[in-house]
Amino acid sequence: MGWHAYIDESYSPDKDAYVIGGCISTKEEWASFSTEWQSYLWRFGRVDESGLRYFHMQEMAHNLEEVGFFYSVMQLYVAAYISARFHKSDFERAMM
Repeated sequence: MGWHAYIDESYSPDKDAYVIGGCISTKEEWASFSTEWQSYLWRFGRVDESGLRYFHMQEMAHNLEEVGFFYSVMQLYVAAYISARFHKSDFERAMM
């Protein structure tokens, strides 16, 4: 059994913060996760300029009911979560 992680990053200039976060699970669990996730994307996801549907917590945090559907899928299939945050100014100072 191998583990697979899906990780995303974001940067908030006004907060001087880089954040990475993601989920870890098995290949088999990701397959099941993907099937359910896609059904919620079709119903609640946002649409990008290419017409593709996506979920981004920062954009959806105002509607906790919709977020709850996505979170329920994560509860079923995700084994572990990871996240880290650091300030860009700290990183730049360390590079000096």
